[in-house]
Amino acid sequence: MHAKNCEEYVLKSTRLLKATSAAALLSFALVACGGSESDDAAASISANAPATPVFEAKEVDVKTVDVSRSPEHDDGLNTTVRLQSANYNNQGGGSVIYVLLTNDNDAPLPADAFSDPTLTVNGESIDRVENGTVDLELPLEAHASTNLAYAFDVNFGNLSDAEFQIGNLKFKGNFTNI
Repeated sequence: MHAKNCEEYVLKSTRLLKATSAAALLSFALVACGGSESDDAAASISANAPATPVFEAKEVDVKTVDVSRSPEHDDGLNTTVRLQSANYNNQGGGSVIYVLLTNDNDAPLPADAFSDPTLTVNGESIDRVENGTVDLELPLEAHASTNLAYAFDVNFGNLSDAEFQIGNLKFKGNFTNI
């Protein structure tokens, strides 16, 4: 009986075709005859819409690289880190290491995606200095880059034999020459 009512409704609706657009009439007729295959297709299309990408870190071994200005890829975070320079920390004493961080993911990189970078000089762990540090405080959008600065309580001249770790990358060597 429902099919017969739908057919009558569609026939009556076609008489109004001269007064309305065909597209509006067709959509009205389809809505009135609910439960059609097109409703199921529309439901499956919306259920299969692509999801927003979500950041996922991978467990990888720390990769040790020589100190240079060459970009280095962190396979675990899918980021690229490029050392820009190291210098005296004018804002809080000690030294500061400047890096360019690029998010190579299709999803934003969370601000807490990696723990605080560390610095070791001659095998001794060096304390961070807050003044002069510019850390990742907000998510870094997909394929975006940002400049970061990490200040440590060590004389710049002592950075000739140091290890700086950020994420899954450990830069080792002379930071006074970058």
